[in-house]
Amino acid sequence: MTKVQFFTEELINKEEVLNILNSIGIDFSETPSIDIIPVKSFDKTSFVDGICKVYIDNKLIHKLVVEITQTTDKDSRNTSAYQRPNKFFFAKKYLPDYKQIMYFTDKYTSSTNTSQIGLSMLSLMGVEIINAEFKPLTFEELLVKKNEISLKNPTNTPYTVEINNGIATISAKLKNGNNWSDPGVGFVTIMMYLLFNIKGINKFKIINHQMLDSKLKGTKNKFRKFVSIFNFQVLFENSDVIWTNENYQFNPSEKYYTILEDGEKLSMINFHNYLKQNGHTILFTNIAGCERSKLVINSKLITFPKSMKIPDLITYKEGRLYIFEGECDYNLKNGLEQIKGFGPCEKYVLENMDKVPTSVYTGVITDKPVDVINSDYFGYFLNDNDYLLNDGILY
Repeated sequence: MTKVQFFTEELINKEEVLNILNSIGIDFSETPSIDIIPVKSFDKTSFVDGICKVYIDNKLIHKLVVEITQTTDKDSRNTSAYQRPNKFFFAKKYLPDYKQIMYFTDKYTSSTNTSQIGLSMLSLMGVEIINAEFKPLTFEELLVKKNEISLKNPTNTPYTVEINNGIATISAKLKNGNNWSDPGVGFVTIMMYLLFNIKGINKFKIINHQMLDSKLKGTKNKFRKFVSIFNFQVLFENSDVIWTNENYQFNPSEKYYTILEDGEKLSMINFHNYLKQNGHTILFTNIAGCERSKLVINSKLITFPKSMKIPDLITYKEGRLYIFEGECDYNLKNGLEQIKGFGPCEKYVLENMDKVPTSVYTGVITDKPVDVINSDYFGYFLNDNDYLLNDGILY
């Protein structure tokens, strides 16, 4: 008997899990049973997309850490190259004996130097990359190429590395508006990790970062946690701020994740799967903590306007359009207020449909029962065994 467990915070189906395993080269003589188990991570920003365990005859054969992305260098060069590695650092600490996988949902060939560098960085970390063709660089080649790229674009903030007297000076912009730049943080952290593992360097200076001292002093973001976990020393150009493990010690929880037992997220993931199994076409998902989908109508991928208020789930079945907002039981009142603002969203969806639905239903689903009479409250759904829905609407 073959069994697969996939622990995740994301909305993913069994077919996708099987495709990932087949792409990695794990073949099955029989179709495995696949359990997708929603979890709550130790950290909202640093958990991978999935932890996968494969059992054969009750023996654990494969242990995998999986990060999944649709983003390639065609979409955003810095995002695809530098934004994913942080998750692998924390996974290495919690699950050091798990194989690490970077899975691109669509095959692509690296066409830019930035992409080649980013993929080579992951490869040097020991991450196996699936569905991306590129020429791996050695660490020395990577440093030379990155520095050359920066010299060719003098108007941009340079992303470079220099090593002198056991200290690595890394140039990168860490500021994005009033917040931190995820690609910038990604580049710096992965360079620090590689410099430590390949060169033994644990002291760093960040230049051209553009961050205010107040931000550097007050943050407890994933960059600060990363520095603490690996016990690095980090100095910042034009600043007296120094990061060490002594002036801020990140104490992660004992568990990398815990199984979700209730809550809006679990409710809506299970409700989504229930509707899909009962004849609903999923047009849109925006479930808390999961990647937002495109609006899909007749195979067209449509992006909602940024200013528009959008629900958690939109489905269609036999001429009926459904718009759902998910809430915890104690937040039902907030949900009922929110759906009052979904009029423009409903209009936008209808304008993109070829046929006008016979009925449109907009309402709230909770994770646990609420004793209230309101036509906009459609009931609760925790899982397949614990739910009560308005059958007059959801038929």
